[in-house]
Amino acid sequence: MNHYDDVFDQNQEGQKKRWFHKPRRVFIVVTVCSGVSLLYFTHLILIPKAVERWLGEIVFEMMKVEWKGKLLTVGELG
Repeated sequence: MNHYDDVFDQNQEGQKKRWFHKPRRVFIVVTVCSGVSLLYFTHLILIPKAVERWLGEIVFEMMKVEWKGKLLTVGELG
């Protein structure tokens, strides 16, 4: 950290600026938080349970085909 970093990180009274006084950091925080919340609420609200179950079954069937011969059956477990 050099002298210029210290000068640009201070307000008019000579105190260090907080993260929320720096526009770039506020933009980054708002962007990340809104993206996370959008993904969370999209999953909870926009995808009905029936569609989510249907998609899960499709993915599971694809995994079973991909892993054929590598999965243990119920008889092999016990």
